[in-house]
Amino acid sequence: MIPDERAQRQARDAALVVRIRQDDASALTELARVYLLPLAAVAEGILGSNAFVDDVLQEVFVSLWMRRTTLDIPENVAGYLHRLVRNRVLNVLRHEQSQRRVATMVGMLQEHSVQNDAERSLRDADTQTELRAAMAQIPESPRQVLSLSLGGLSYAEIADTLGITVASVRTLMYRATKRLTRHLLDRDP
Repeated sequence: MIPDERAQRQARDAALVVRIRQDDASALTELARVYLLPLAAVAEGILGSNAFVDDVLQEVFVSLWMRRTTLDIPENVAGYLHRLVRNRVLNVLRHEQSQRRVATMVGMLQEHSVQNDAERSLRDADTQTELRAAMAQIPESPRQVLSLSLGGLSYAEIADTLGITVASVRTLMYRATKRLTRHLLDRDP
C-alpha cells in the first residue's frame, strides 16, 4: 500500500472511531462496510469454512458498539479488527473442542461394559444418577440449551425454539458444558 493511501485509510478509520465513541451508529455501519469482507476472509481462513463466520463478525461489531464509550483502539484500526476476529474465532474453536470432550465423556458414561442384565441395570441407574446430578448443577437456561442440544437440535433450532440468538445459544452452551465438565471431572471414581 502506498504511504499516502495508508495515511488516508488511517485518518478515515480514526474519524470513524471518534464518531462511534460519540454514539454515531452510521460510523459503525461504515466501518463494517469497509472491513467486512477482509475480516470474513480472516475468519473463514482460520475456521476452514463459513459455519460461524457471520456470528463471529456480528459479535465483533456488536462488542465494538457495546464498548464504544471506552474504546481504546490503536492507530491501526484494521490490525485491531483483525486481532478481534482472530481471537473470537479461536474462542469458537476452543468451545467446539470443549463440546466434543463433553460429548465424549457423556458417551463414555453411557457405555455399558457389564456382563449381565442385573449389572447393566445397576450401571444404567448409576450413570443416570450421575448425569442427573451433574445436570442439576447447571443453571436453568444453560441446562435447557444443553438438553436440547443433547436431544439432537442444532444451534439454530435451539435459538428458534427458545426465541434467542445463535450467539446466545453458543454462550449458554459454553456455560453448560463448562459446568458439566467441571462436575464430571470432580466426581470420585
